[in-house]
Amino acid sequence: VLLVFGIAGFLGNFVGGFMSERSTRFSLAMASSGIALAMFVAAFAGVSPVIAIGAIAIWGLSFGAFPVSIQASLTQAAPDAAESAGALMLTAFQIAISAGAIVGGLLIDSISPIGVFWFAGVMALAGTILIATIKGARLQTT
Repeated sequence: VLLVFGIAGFLGNFVGGFMSERSTRFSLAMASSGIALAMFVAAFAGVSPVIAIGAIAIWGLSFGAFPVSIQASLTQAAPDAAESAGALMLTAFQIAISAGAIVGGLLIDSISPIGVFWFAGVMALAGTILIATIKGARLQTT
């Protein structure tokens, strides 16, 4: 199962790069919606091994595309400060991973493991909506 996630994530890097060349907003929205879809499928029908592996493949592909898409978006938003933007992205990812571990643990204790998938799906869907609706920004660098 982890091999499926890893291979899909590897391929997702290429898919994210390909889509980001055309539209970073579309690439980010697709990656985020793919994560939401995978979480909802896993929560709803993850008891089936075939469906669970399919959901994990979608999750890996989308999760692999996400950092590439974000980096492309940051480079467009702050072309003169790409290295600083990349460092901030890495820091934000580490904070998100830590916060996700804490929130996920609390959800498992208070709801159930399935509740974590539902919560992650709702949050990824909210991210997709934000990505699709906010205007692009160009950061001012001094």
